[in-house]
Amino acid sequence: MSRILNTEVIVPVIEELVKKACYELDDNLMCAFRKAYEKEESKLGKEDN
Repeated sequence: MSRILNTEVIVPVIEELVKKACYELDDNLMCAFRKAYEKEESKLGKEDN
């Protein structure tokens, strides 16, 4: 059974969720990035750009 969704309601909610996922990183993810940076051996991999 399919449902009919009101796109005027759904689209803005999804838009905000996608933006939040792109800009607000979870603490676990930041921790993983830091550990990977510390383990990185190549100079190129540690460049701050």
